[in-house]
Amino acid sequence: MPAPIAIKYGGPMAHCRFCHYAWSVHHDPVSCWQRIRTEEGLIARIHEVAPLLVSARAVLDVVVGGL
Repeated sequence: MPAPIAIKYGGPMAHCRFCHYAWSVHHDPVSCWQRIRTEEGLIARIHEVAPLLVSARAVLDVVVGGL
């Protein structure tokens, strides 16, 4: 199950509310930054393509409606 992450004992820790087990979390800032940049690029691409998809859907609705 997902567990909230908090800074404890000098580093990020996760704590399970059900079993009360806690574990340390390794955070690599470089891979974190790369993942965020990849997600931002994907979001930008979706915003770029979305109007084309809406237009294609409208054209398909006309074609299918005409059959």
